[in-house]
Amino acid sequence: MIQKNEKEVVQSISIHFPKTIDRKFYDLFIEEYGKPNSIQVIRNQQLVSESNLKDKNDKILQTARKVTFDLAEGTFEDKPLFIIWKKEGFYIQAYLRHEQKISEVTFSLESPPSFNINSNKKE
Repeated sequence: MIQKNEKEVVQSISIHFPKTIDRKFYDLFIEEYGKPNSIQVIRNQQLVSESNLKDKNDKILQTARKVTFDLAEGTFEDKPLFIIWKKEGFYIQAYLRHEQKISEVTFSLESPPSFNINSNKKE
């Protein structure tokens, strides 16, 4: 997916993958872009509510869950939700959805929303 601004200038490019990014893919990104500035993992996940959509025979067709969680710094082995690189002039955000076995990598000119990626980590 390509997002452009009002002047038709590309602002971000997102690539969707039908699998979760694995260690080999992650290591290739590190070779190319260096260590990420932030690896965000889910902590303190709590189920708030759950509902089911059923057919006329009472068979569950779909389940919707509302959960809350905290994001904390972690490692690739912690199955991160987000991995973020801050590069000169652009950002890279990998969004890993482990349960659904899909991933998205976005290259953008602006910082990903809702993240403070000015990490205090020492390289």
